[in-house]
Amino acid sequence: MIGDCQCMVGGDFYDNPKPYEQELAEQRAKIIKEGTLPKEQYLINDTARKQIIPHMLETMKQQNITYSVIDGFHIPEQYVRIITLDFQPWEIILASDGYPYLCTTLQESEEKLTWQQENDPLNIGQFKATKAFAKGNNSFDDRAYIRFKV
Repeated sequence: MIGDCQCMVGGDFYDNPKPYEQELAEQRAKIIKEGTLPKEQYLINDTARKQIIPHMLETMKQQNITYSVIDGFHIPEQYVRIITLDFQPWEIILASDGYPYLCTTLQESEEKLTWQQENDPLNIGQFKATKAFAKGNNSFDDRAYIRFKV
């Protein structure tokens, strides 16, 4: 696993978050929850995200130094997460972090994404992210999903 992605192998969930991401998502959620602006305003102009961006940029300087990402530069193998399999049949699902809840089918994962957008478009509740569903968008991050058997 390289970068902030997630997968399921034989029904077991694995993720590979960036080392700072959850902390910054928590900070952003706190800023919004304690703020005086109407919550809908953050869907138009996410000033809480703007407050955490300097910290995000600082930590991004460690990309492919203390953690691995796919960014066009050398990927240090010691930071690539490896899930070892034996020689039995496996169902594997690989997905980007644009799915807040990874499920065993693309349809279920998309339904959970829709549920998230309808119930917590700011991503400040149970699922926290460093960004919201911007007004007019049907996603808050990149989405890729593949399921296969080996």
